[in-house]
Amino acid sequence: MIAADRRHLEATLRADALEIRDKELTVFSENFSVLATLSSFFTALGFSGFTMVPVWYENGDKDDGDGYHADSKMLTCEVMFYALVSTSIGFNMLTLCISVWSMIFGPGLALRGPEGSMARAVDGMYVERKWALRSYGFGLVSLMLAGVVLAWLKFGINKHVNRNPSKSSSLAISIVLGIFVVVTVIYMRFTTRCVSQTA
Repeated sequence: MIAADRRHLEATLRADALEIRDKELTVFSENFSVLATLSSFFTALGFSGFTMVPVWYENGDKDDGDGYHADSKMLTCEVMFYALVSTSIGFNMLTLCISVWSMIFGPGLALRGPEGSMARAVDGMYVERKWALRSYGFGLVSLMLAGVVLAWLKFGINKHVNRNPSKSSSLAISIVLGIFVVVTVIYMRFTTRCVSQTA
């Protein structure tokens, strides 16, 4: 009788642990779904940066009259802009790949794998979620920095463009985006992450 009670208790505990792991698996799958959606949007946004017509040149011409194509500040900003857009695309594509891979193979391992596969799948998805979040963050920061460089290209550096309102416009955009990044990082570090670390 005692042995039967013990087996029943062990089976109940295993079923409860499996139910908890199943809920974790569902949460991780939903997290990956959100990350995949957002990173695909930011990847498309990055590709639109590649196809953008360079309106920071007067009449679309890079020659400033003396045969010299684009001063060094413009060229440096262009290189920085396209490098940051490329970095953003790369990190967002990495996030997308990690998320899709985890959404496909994590639940598959949990459902069809040998005994203990549910725990292995959930633990693996936990690790992959950390990497996906880091990659997503780097991609987002790269895209925001590309926006700052684009503001300098359009408003702050080219003295030949008649539409140029002033360098104060590009400085204002840079300051606002910089403040937003700092506030977001502080909020994430001391509010959001602080709560999740204690839970």
